[in-house]
Amino acid sequence: MSSNAHALPEARRKISIKFKKEPITKAGATAIKQTSNVFDASEDPEPITKPRLKAIEQNDNIFDDSEDPASTDKQHHASPVNHHPNQPFYLDAIGASVQRLEIPYVSVAASDPTVAGELIPCKSSAKRKLDDMLRAPLLFVPATRATMATEPARKRRRISTKTEEQDERRHTISHLNTESSRADLGATGLANHTGVHCYRRSCLQLLMNLPIFVNWIKLHGTSQRYHCPKFGCLACALRDLANVYWPAEGDRRSAQRVDRAVRAFDSAINKLPRCPGGSRAEHLRQQDAHEFMVFLLQNLSSSDPSKACMPLNELEALFGLKRFPRRTCRSCGHQETQDPVVWMVANVNLRHPRKGLDFKSYFDQFFYETLPPTIVCEQCRKKGHDRKQVVVDGPEILMVQLVRFAFDAYGRQSKIKDPVQFPLYLDLSEYFDDKKLQRPGTQRYKLTSVLQHAGSIGSGHYTAKVVSPKGIQDISDEHVEAPGAIKELLRPQEGGFTPYLLTYVRTSE
Repeated sequence: MSSNAHALPEARRKISIKFKKEPITKAGATAIKQTSNVFDASEDPEPITKPRLKAIEQNDNIFDDSEDPASTDKQHHASPVNHHPNQPFYLDAIGASVQRLEIPYVSVAASDPTVAGELIPCKSSAKRKLDDMLRAPLLFVPATRATMATEPARKRRRISTKTEEQDERRHTISHLNTESSRADLGATGLANHTGVHCYRRSCLQLLMNLPIFVNWIKLHGTSQRYHCPKFGCLACALRDLANVYWPAEGDRRSAQRVDRAVRAFDSAINKLPRCPGGSRAEHLRQQDAHEFMVFLLQNLSSSDPSKACMPLNELEALFGLKRFPRRTCRSCGHQETQDPVVWMVANVNLRHPRKGLDFKSYFDQFFYETLPPTIVCEQCRKKGHDRKQVVVDGPEILMVQLVRFAFDAYGRQSKIKDPVQFPLYLDLSEYFDDKKLQRPGTQRYKLTSVLQHAGSIGSGHYTAKVVSPKGIQDISDEHVEAPGAIKELLRPQEGGFTPYLLTYVRTSE
């Protein structure tokens, strides 16, 4: 552009573009240079000629004579973004097309002070990005957290894992403390005065080392809610035993007080009708520990509030496994559902369906069974049904009996001594009917005690292994072993002793 161009309104200059015939040289094909040569479009170009455009400065503005200067004033004064002053820039349509075909430019790294800020040609955008990465490579730092401090924490989708009935049962015992009141004490022995009451002492050890039960039974007689229907009742005897077994903070445990409380318990429970070993004829005969435990729990409450030692809804929330039977026809799929039933102990038959299975296979049979072909379907009138015990809600304390009694073809009873490995954790979620409650971990329990038996059907000895604040302790009547490791609790067989009654407590672990 000539320096003496005619002045235009508002200090703008008119630029004329003319075509000139000129052969393209090899050097000219490499880049479009800034030059003042113009060419006339009226001349006939030769076959190997190509028009070249004159580069203008960034502050120059181009518009056609036919355009209204006022209408184009805004768009021609817009400054290009990130444009380097040494790089050609075109404001007309043809020049912009040529601009896109030019070799891109990148700035020299600022670390080189001699040529910092200058532009160098780069063959492609990919090459340009590669050069940038080579100048400043990425540094990978091993992660020490699942989420970095600058990264927004991912919100977990909250899924309800409780029903209204479960919420109601949890609410009834939400005031009970699940921790031991004396973390400095361990288990203590209970004297067997008759020599045959080992089944009672083992059951008491299981209950006295369940903190939530101890804290619950200590409330007996403290308010109208826990009123005592009769002085010297079964709940009174258990409360007095719990108070001396786990005395108040700062008080010393007395062996004499514990012994008096045990005698008072035997006296109170023997007065109840149909108590195992309570009559004179059975007083010196050994009884089944499972039967005695169920009898004890059932007599702690009653459907009649005036006769109940403890609230029935709280007892069922603590020990009651609530389920309802559902019968399904194998032919048409018709289902019949019965009323819910509350079980205090889950019975696991170690011979059903057959010998030699693992604990999970036997435990499943408590919830699933094939009925004999005598029931007729109400819909298709065919025989053949399966029955499933659908869990409505699990208790806070789950007791599992390993049934070790079997009958042969002649009706003779014998003891099953097969070692069966039981788990430390037990999950009931798969036995629920509600889909949202079938997620693993929603109904998880942890083993806290094992009642074991050695001997035969008619005689033998019961002992208990419990988890106390001191650790795993093995207790045989008044003798208490030193605390051991968790593996002591999980032994499927120890000498002549085999596990008979397992106690699990609900956990969130």
